[in-house]
Amino acid sequence: MNLFLVLAGVLSALAAILHVGCIYFGASWYRFFGLWRENGGVVRTR
Repeated sequence: MNLFLVLAGVLSALAAILHVGCIYFGASWYRFFGLWRENGGVVRTR
């Protein structure tokens, strides 16, 4: 087994779990991870 592939798989699974947590638990998780913006939660780009 390639160590880098196993590490990539574990980190991908962790990211997926965190994304599902943000969907399930909502705004409190978004704020905890610093994803919420002060302008109503909208990130604007030019």
